[in-house]
Order: sequence, then C-alpha cells, then structure tokens
Amino acid sequence: MSPVHDYTISNASGSAVRNDLQDALRALNSANSNGSAPTAQLTAFSPWGDTSNNIFKRRNQGNDDWISLRKADGTVLIPDGSAASPSIQPSDDGNTGLYSPGADQIGVSCGGSLRLTISGSAITTTEPIGLPDADASLPALVFSDDTDTGIYSSTANQLDISTGGTRRLSLSSSALSVVPDLVLENQADVRFSEASGNGSNYVAIQAPSSLSGNITLTLPNNDGGANEVLKSDGSGNLSWTDTVANATSATSATSATSATTATTATNAGVVRTSSGVNESTAAQVFGGRCKAWANIIGDASTPSIRDDFNVDDLTDISYAVIQINFTNNFANNDYCFTAGAKSSAGSGGGGRVICGFDEPAVNYFRFQMRNLGNSDEHVNYACLAFFGD
Repeated sequence: MSPVHDYTISNASGSAVRNDLQDALRALNSANSNGSAPTAQLTAFSPWGDTSNNIFKRRNQGNDDWISLRKADGTVLIPDGSAASPSIQPSDDGNTGLYSPGADQIGVSCGGSLRLTISGSAITTTEPIGLPDADASLPALVFSDDTDTGIYSSTANQLDISTGGTRRLSLSSSALSVVPDLVLENQADVRFSEASGNGSNYVAIQAPSSLSGNITLTLPNNDGGANEVLKSDGSGNLSWTDTVANATSATSATSATSATTATTATNAGVVRTSSGVNESTAAQVFGGRCKAWANIIGDASTPSIRDDFNVDDLTDISYAVIQINFTNNFANNDYCFTAGAKSSAGSGGGGRVICGFDEPAVNYFRFQMRNLGNSDEHVNYACLAFFGD
C-alpha cells in the first residue's frame, strides 16, 4: 500500500527531497490507494483507490465528494441517476438515457420522463410499443423457439394470430373471424346478449352433457321462406320446411320421404298415426283433414265412390248396407265417424240417415242407409268421415 501524500515537497537535503518526490509519485501511480481517503491538495477529478472497499473513486466536479467509478475486478459503477438526469446519457441529450428508479429496477427516460421500467417481475411502459405489421409466417410478436407463431396485423384496425405460419384468428373493428374449428370445451356455451339498455339477460346454446358420437349440423344455403322451420335429414344436413300451422299447399310438403312415425308434425312436414299409416301432409292437416272420408253413390244397383281419401273400395253387403274398405288401417277400432245423407240428386230429397252397422273394424266400416220411418232405403249421397288413430 502506497503512502498517502500531501503533494507538498518541502525544502530539505537532496536525498530527502528525492525520497519525498518518490513517495508523491508512488501515491500518484497507485491512485492514492489507501483505506482512508486523501485529504490534502484535493482538486476536482482527483483519484482515490479505496482499498477498504476495493473501489476506484474520483473526486466530483464540485470537489466536495467522491464518485465510485469501478470495482477492482473491473465492474463499472454508475450512480442511480434520475429521469431528468439519467446515469447513462448521450453527450448532447442530458435528460434521455438509462438510470435506476429504485432497487432492482432499470428505467429508460426520454425528455426527462420515465418511459419504460424493467424490474425483477415485470416490464412496464408508459407509452405505446410500436411493432411492425409483419405477417402470418413471421409475426411481430413471436416466441424464441417458435417464430411462425404469434401476433401481427395484416391490415389497418385488425389484430391477427397465427400458428404454424397460418392465420387462425382475426379481430377487427367489425368482426371476430376464426379460420379453424372453434372448440368450446366442457359444455361451455355461446351466449347472445340482449340490448345493453334492456338488461343483462342472454340466450345460450350449448352441447348436451353426454354424446355417443360427434354431430355436425350443416345449415342450408338460403334463409328459407316465410314461416318455414329447419328440419334434418338424419345425417346432419338441415333444410327448410313448412310448419303444420303455416302450410299453404300440398306440393310444398309432400316431397319429403324420410318422415318419422309420430302423431304430430315431423321434420319432414307430415303427420302419421302412431302405427305409421294414414299419412297427411302439413297442408292437408292445416285444412282440417280427417283420416278417411268418402262420398258414395248409394242408390245405384252397385254402389260407387264419387270421391274419397284413404278409401280403397266398397263392398255391397246387402240391401242398403255398404262396407267401406280403408286403404290404410286404423290403429284400433275406437275411431269416431260422422255421416250425412241426401236421398237423390238435385234439390230436395227428403230425410235420410246413415247408421253404423256391425262393430267397426280397423280395416273397414259398415253402414246402413235408412229413412225417417226407420226402414232401409238407398240414398244418392252417403257421406262419411272418420277420425282417430
């Protein structure tokens, strides 16, 4: 350790002056290295090698304190600084640079204001971070080991996410677009909220809690007609069909071939009995159709049918007794019938009645024609309608 020298060379003998000069030079050569700071002949920028802390120091410009510059191992020491006067700054811009706003923090200041802070737990900025637009193959924000996956902007006012170099999601001022399948796990739902001014209620769509397999429903390529509803072909393909209550023509509902057996309107737009027979189209049910009816010429030598529905033919049982044979059987014989009669063609004709004859059968019905005197008598118009399963 070199002695601390006061840098004052006193008059003395030649050898004493020489030794004094050598001590002063040794002190300069060692940067005044000592455990205690030099005190004599100090000026701005005077050096001191602080051997107690192994730090090289230099007197400040005001010559009133010491500035730590470097450790003995070469580590550079800088003051904390401030946003207005950073520790590291350009020579011609004294309020822009790097400093430490607190323990374990590095701050970046511009124009005397803190803009960016890096700490042990976060990077915080007070200003927007500008990024290049980039593209799907090399996004603006990427992972160090996956450079074709990240965030970028393909156009103005749009944020994009890519994986594997391909755009997967885009968020713009008008829409959210998803390129691959959107998967909502664990029965999560899609919610459609009411207008914010009316409240916070919503309508949600979700999958059932359990499925035996995957189901894909494909929408039709148009918006359908007025009052139509969606139906499925059983393979997930949806199309539009008339409802029972709004069917207007038979042709609009009779083209379906995959109706399921039901007692109400099915996805094919028809109505059937529980046994799958006596089918009626939506338009026919809308018109108040029964399951079978017949207008019979009963006063001819052989009875015949003027018009009918679900009637195959007639059997002439005996005088004034006729059997109606149904095309499609009823499910049981508990069906209901109603009837009316007119004795002859033209106006007038007198009173006639139609009575049930024998027990009704699922495949036929027998009736008897009588006059008001309770005698058998043919009638020109025997009209019967049937309702039931």
